Amino acid sequence: MSDKGKPDAKEGAAPAEAGGAKSPLPLFLVVLIGVPLICYGIVDFLVVPKLTAAMGIEKGEHGGDDHGAAAGAHGKAPKETTVEFEKSMVSLSGSAGNRYLRVTFVLAGKNAELKEVVEKNQAQLKDAVITVLSAMTLGDVEKSDGRDVVKRALLSRMNGVLGADLITQIYFTEFVIQ
Repeated sequence: MSDKGKPDAKEGAAPAEAGGAKSPLPLFLVVLIGVPLICYGIVDFLVVPKLTAAMGIEKGEHGGDDHGAAAGAHGKAPKETTVEFEKSMVSLSGSAGNRYLRVTFVLAGKNAELKEVVEKNQAQLKDAVITVLSAMTLGDVEKSDGRDVVKRALLSRMNGVLGADLITQIYFTEFVIQ
């Protein structure tokens, strides 16, 4: 009797598996290929245009592709002019003179005359840097986005001194909190 029960169970199970269950491979392939394609489409057609518009980048500057650095190397995009700015060291606000911030950075912009303009306004720009940095607290610069906060503040103040948005980027070469 026990032998009869076992073959019946196997026979009964076999038709259910063959007729009722389908292979998960097509669904797996659709998910494996479809999801990345959908994500790429969303990023490329929705997110990137909104970010470039928010950052003020024109289509000619970005070129509509991910090869912006290569475009600059081939002369398609205007070359970035850089100017090294002298080292600045200030006492952080609220530290009673015990905590210091020392930065060295490079200014960058699209204007070919950036170097001459910066040299001409060196004293005013140095004053602007000292004013911005000495207003920062230790908490401001130690946050995860502290360097970005400092960059934005410096960009705004320095471009205000120059009277135009000549400086488009600041690259820190030294950022020391002591």
